[in-house]
Amino acid sequence: MIFLAMIVLGVMIGFLGASVSNLMPADILSVMTAVMLMVSGFILYIRLYHDGWLSRHFPVRQTLLTGRKLYLYGAITGLIVGFLSSAFGIGAAAFIQIALMVVFGISLLRAIGTCMMIVLPISAAGGLSYLFNGRLDLLIFIQTLCGLGFGAYIGAQFTHLAPKGLLQFALVLVPVLSGIIMLVFSR
Repeated sequence: MIFLAMIVLGVMIGFLGASVSNLMPADILSVMTAVMLMVSGFILYIRLYHDGWLSRHFPVRQTLLTGRKLYLYGAITGLIVGFLSSAFGIGAAAFIQIALMVVFGISLLRAIGTCMMIVLPISAAGGLSYLFNGRLDLLIFIQTLCGLGFGAYIGAQFTHLAPKGLLQFALVLVPVLSGIIMLVFSR
């Protein structure tokens, strides 16, 4: 249900986000993407390592969201992550995972799995906008898609075997490190 609630508006706004990034100068887009990655890592760090502090300052849902609020919050979240994903090309996975855990009350492993399914159509919508604007390298797209598809399948098979501490560390490290690399090598 969360998947459907987030997907509809996320896909529609994906076209808009990609159009916005097409208007942005490359150096600004690069810095904004790096900042978005590092912010997502920081927010995940707070959620995963300082849950008590987060719960004292923000209402963190402890039970699954249901009813009308599920669809309303899903639509709002879909709009936000759809725009971020397509405008900055980051997939917005960290933001989706945070929303799923904090707003919707989903466990870490369920958030990872749900996020994988949500990112797919939102990314496809943004990708189509980039294709229509002549900003897609088809050969690299196909090669990367094949590699990512295989890697995602393998990762999904082994995620449940990894210790929770390792998953938490990787969820924080990857976006922060990616943002730092973008800042250092994009100039």
